[in-house]
Amino acid sequence: MANLPSSSGMLSRLLSNVFSSTMASRCSASGRWWPQPDRLFSTNPDEKTSVKPVEKDSNNVIVTQQGIRLSKSDAAPVYYKPRSMGPGYELVEHKKGEMIANYTLFEAAVNKAKVPWVNYDGLTSDERTIHMAHMKAINDRKLTYRDPKTGYTVFTISHHLQKGKCCGNGCRHCAYEMVNAPEEVKSKKVWNGAFYV
Repeated sequence: MANLPSSSGMLSRLLSNVFSSTMASRCSASGRWWPQPDRLFSTNPDEKTSVKPVEKDSNNVIVTQQGIRLSKSDAAPVYYKPRSMGPGYELVEHKKGEMIANYTLFEAAVNKAKVPWVNYDGLTSDERTIHMAHMKAINDRKLTYRDPKTGYTVFTISHHLQKGKCCGNGCRHCAYEMVNAPEEVKSKKVWNGAFYV
């Protein structure tokens, strides 16, 4: 039968580690109540625990302390590349092929459509109903909604932001202050604090 270490010897080593002041402080600092192996807590500078580069070749090769050789391009972190350039406003396919705003466009539309309480308080009852229908459509990431009074289809601010510029038609929820609209169109529109009427 093989010689097994005595249980009393193992117990005494365990207890000596538990009641050691340095081991207790290391265990409490790590958030663990049981003692950890000494090698995990070693502060010996001779041990090669670091992976930072220590040597650079002239051929753009990085050599770590463990002897791993990597080209700079392989050693560099890989970052996510956005699908599109610019603000990233895109349409994504939803149920039954319907196109809706992606989350970047959704967040931009919500921020652009915010109405301060002072302006909201000045809206008429019909204008508040329209504003709430518009906000519900933005929340659903839709590009259009039905006007609650007339039943006409109206473009949301998400649609205008995704287009990227003013079309010049004097849209209700124009995100560009109607910069391309002719003067006769601009003169007929009034900003009520939430949209053009």
